[in-house]
Amino acid sequence: MVACGGNPNKAKNAEAAAETKAEAKAAPVYNVIDKPQVDLATLPVDKEGYYVIFDGKTFNGWRGYGKDNVPAKWTIDDGAIKFNGTGGGEAQKADGGDLIFAHKFKNFELELEWKISKGGNSGILYLAQEVEAEKNGQMKLQPIYISSPEYQVLDNENHPDAKLGVDGNRKSASLYDMIPAVPQNAKPFGEWNKAKNAEAAAETKAEAKAAPVYNVIDKPQVDLATLPVDKEGYYVIFDGKTFNGWRGYGKDNVPAKWTIDDGAIKFNGTGGGEAQKADGGDLIFAHKFKNFELELEWKISKGGNSGILYLAQEVEAEKNGQMKLQPIYISSPEYQVLDNENHPDAKLGVDGNRKSASLYDMIPAVPQNAKPFGEWNKAKIMVYKGTVVHGQNGQNVVEYHLWTPQWTEMLENSKFSSQKWPLAFELLNNCGGENHEGYIGLQDHGDDVWFRNIRVKVLD
Repeated sequence: MVACGGNPNKAKNAEAAAETKAEAKAAPVYNVIDKPQVDLATLPVDKEGYYVIFDGKTFNGWRGYGKDNVPAKWTIDDGAIKFNGTGGGEAQKADGGDLIFAHKFKNFELELEWKISKGGNSGILYLAQEVEAEKNGQMKLQPIYISSPEYQVLDNENHPDAKLGVDGNRKSASLYDMIPAVPQNAKPFGEWNKAKNAEAAAETKAEAKAAPVYNVIDKPQVDLATLPVDKEGYYVIFDGKTFNGWRGYGKDNVPAKWTIDDGAIKFNGTGGGEAQKADGGDLIFAHKFKNFELELEWKISKGGNSGILYLAQEVEAEKNGQMKLQPIYISSPEYQVLDNENHPDAKLGVDGNRKSASLYDMIPAVPQNAKPFGEWNKAKIMVYKGTVVHGQNGQNVVEYHLWTPQWTEMLENSKFSSQKWPLAFELLNNCGGENHEGYIGLQDHGDDVWFRNIRVKVLD
């Protein structure tokens, strides 16, 4: 199996991995083709910092997938790249085939405009590899879409694909055959549409589903009486030298990616985003707090993303007949930790509700007073009988109230709604569980981040 954006260096006989309902078959021997890439330094950069990868006049930097030239069916028409259709669907002709820009991008934001003919179908592929695989003793080029997610491009009104799939997940801008674009706001055939963030998943929409069977794991907790208390009555839950009281979420030890660096807890980034490695994962303090005030300092690396979780539970849920550990954030509100200037999440969400100190994806921090990457910020989180306040650098920036109709409404308008993620909705709507208490957690989001001077005052 080809990992998305995967390793270009080795031929593999993949026995690897994905969960299937049928008995898994081994992938054939395959190879990722390595060809010269365009040097981005040779491209113009516009005033907003975007590389212009099509100049409106030439195919500089472009070539056919699996080819060294631009296939004849691709032309330039009034400042636009045009594919001159054959009517053959995916049965590509020798003078056609997919077109690629010859540079491999990793973390990026893509913007373009597209229009489609009546009844037309196309797509925007990203993180694609050029792959050949063995068949009958020979290596043969494989279709681009077996290694690449696809942003669907479609005439929704006239192409039958719009009625196939599930919940419209083959309509324009959807993650093809997986996640429908919501709202579905494509313009009719022959009109220009704007596409952005082709690498980001569209929001989901489906009928509300029941949450799967789940279990909250119960493990021994730290006795607060064993901790030092400072002169202001706060428990010091990190002593600057050891991980006493801390462990990995869903684990009994501290994962190796978490270290102590100059009196601070540091996560040593992998660059993998939320795809946590075995020696990483989120870190929690092993005591469930109910009414409390948490204070700490944090700093983030350039382009970094992390978070502070609270009232978290350790949850396992049923999948394919087995109980599997779920992500910490499906049971826990998140105080966002972000480099607002350099991480694309700052531009997503609504009204800045994914920027630093925000209640992630729900309430923006106002004022937004985070310091730049590499500088220390002061964070405060107060939870008292359902009232929650986020503070940042000496100012209260968020206030909301758990277990209220307003809280339920916020969840329904977020990625954690009962339609999109029924288990997360059920857990967050009853945040902290029956006793309204939970763990404090620090997030592994794949980037370097530091936390220090961590203390908690119990308000019970």
